[in-house]
Amino acid sequence: MNLSRLNPFRQPSARELAAQELFDAERELLLAQRQQAYSQKLVEFYQGRIAALREQQP
Repeated sequence: MNLSRLNPFRQPSARELAAQELFDAERELLLAQRQQAYSQKLVEFYQGRIAALREQQP
């Protein structure tokens, strides 16, 4: 067991900071991709809705 990790005053190494930043960036990318997919489906829904409403116009 690495007891140095239990020290609350220990500064993280550059490697640990980079690993955490990579983890955070990958997480944010997944969230952005999920939002993009949701937004694209919403765009498609409203485009279809507008097309249907325009067809009903006299």
